[in-house]
Amino acid sequence: MSIGTVITLIAAVLGSSTLAAIITAFVNSKRNKSQSETEARAQYTVEFNAIVAQQNIQIERLEKRVNQLEKAEDYIDVLIAGITNGTIPPIPPRI
Repeated sequence: MSIGTVITLIAAVLGSSTLAAIITAFVNSKRNKSQSETEARAQYTVEFNAIVAQQNIQIERLEKRVNQLEKAEDYIDVLIAGITNGTIPPIPPRI
């Protein structure tokens, strides 16, 4: 074997392992990036669902309050109608 052949063989072995290492690193990088994106999406979904749940609780509370205010408004309307007619209006049920 000549020196040129030995150098060629060494370069081929080193080159192929380096190339393999680069390809492996690239594939692992893509896989890790994909996994981290999936984990980030999962975390975002959990946080988003928690916010939506809190908003739903707030909406339910506000709907109850609106219903109470509508009943109070009806009560006031009955009182105003009775005062306008000059009659004592019947006392509506309290809320």
